[in-house]
Amino acid sequence: MRSPAEAAPGPEPVDGLLDRLEAALQRLNDPRAPVQQIVADYELAERLLRDAEDRLEQARTALGQGRSGA
Repeated sequence: MRSPAEAAPGPEPVDGLLDRLEAALQRLNDPRAPVQQIVADYELAERLLRDAEDRLEQARTALGQGRSGA
């Protein structure tokens, strides 16, 4: 049996997600970054953006607004 400390973590807090997205975008602006790093940061930023959009949609749904209410 797993202890509460070993339980799978919940979703990342929105603030942390946005901080990671901002950091990835800043790294993408570095003209000295190697191509491999640029590709990795682009893929990470894309994934984080999708996660943020999903969270926003979940919040809208929870508030009863959905996309049509935007």
